[in-house]
Amino acid sequence: MTDLEKERLFETLDKISDRINEVEKTLVKQEANLSEHMKRTELAEENLQLLREELKPLEKHVYYIEGAFKLVGGIGVIVSLVVGFIKILTFLGQ
Repeated sequence: MTDLEKERLFETLDKISDRINEVEKTLVKQEANLSEHMKRTELAEENLQLLREELKPLEKHVYYIEGAFKLVGGIGVIVSLVVGFIKILTFLGQ
């Protein structure tokens, strides 16, 4: 192997070593970012659970209001039927 070939080989090895060093630096940064992301995700999940717990009474309230509206609607239908029936009887009685 000539001196020129050896020099090229060492240059290539230096370039590979530099690239590996850059990859390692990038990996360290990515690990830090991943750790931060995992912390934020955990906090977001905790907040979501708290919101769900806080919404439970509101969901129950909405359920009761829906029931009340159904009851009022049902009463309205019954009253309408009774009034209609009375009008029919009044009309037929004339």
